[in-house]
Amino acid sequence: MQGKASANSTRRALVKPVFFTMVAAAALGTFAGLYYSRKTPCAILVEGKPIAAVESRAVAKKALAEARRGRAGDAPSSALRFAEEVTIRAASKDAEVTDLPEAVGALENATTVQAELWAVSVDGVPAAGLRSRKDAEKTLDLVKRHYESGLPNTCGESSFKGNVFVERRYVDAVKYHSSPEKACEALTSVIEQPIMHVVQTGDRAVYIAEKYDISLDELQANNPSLDLDQLTEGDSLVIRRAAQPITVISKALVTKTVVVMPPSEARRHSRASAGKRTVRMLVTYENGAPAGQELISQITNWDRPKISHSRRIHRSKSPEATKPSDALLQTKPSGL
Repeated sequence: MQGKASANSTRRALVKPVFFTMVAAAALGTFAGLYYSRKTPCAILVEGKPIAAVESRAVAKKALAEARRGRAGDAPSSALRFAEEVTIRAASKDAEVTDLPEAVGALENATTVQAELWAVSVDGVPAAGLRSRKDAEKTLDLVKRHYESGLPNTCGESSFKGNVFVERRYVDAVKYHSSPEKACEALTSVIEQPIMHVVQTGDRAVYIAEKYDISLDELQANNPSLDLDQLTEGDSLVIRRAAQPITVISKALVTKTVVVMPPSEARRHSRASAGKRTVRMLVTYENGAPAGQELISQITNWDRPKISHSRRIHRSKSPEATKPSDALLQTKPSGL
């Protein structure tokens, strides 16, 4: 028994040095790895393409942090990320090492920074980002009111074209707005100018549509108030509407009075020279511009020439009625 106990104690005495030796070796390896990684040049890659090499991994991480903050602008810094895949790895032996500011500039030129915000999304694409859901929803109300303000007699509540909603997601930092008012200003701004065509002598709608590679239906939809068969020189045609981040659809009742001429056949019978036609239409607007119309009613009042009193008497009495009657001729005057 004593020999067995002695063997166990000897084994334990041998295990302790081995264990501490292994721990020391592991710690030394970790320290060496950290030291090596800090001093080894590292390459910064965007979508797998090297854009800069710096003196160590620590400098590379600092460059990433500064680039994220620099591209974020005024967006909250609590949750920022690169839209592209950005990685760090050991640089090749022939890589040219740059300083920190140069690496940060290369990163800013090659990446897009996103911030986690409450987004106003249009068909799944973020159009604006704000700090809270309340601010995002208020932005949508302000956009509607912006386009309704110039329309008379609006019918019902305006709506958005496409799928417009508020969601929590990552948004490009340049689309961040600090207030609903600033977000509304951005969403109602033109991001692509319209294309216009001024009608010249000899222009026909079919030729204009062919020139701009659009259909006649599209041309008519862009110019609902014009008759494409009655174009005159100087008319301005909308070929493509101005592009904006969001589209508001509104409806309004519009009443118009126009001067009309009767057909030649009707003119001979009615003696009417002209008339006034009152037309009521339900007009559809997209961002304040007419995009379609529906006829509700129309009433035409014709201007007829006035007939003098003498002509009315002359027309109302026949020749027989103007002759004195035989009974009146045979009556003797009183007093004779």
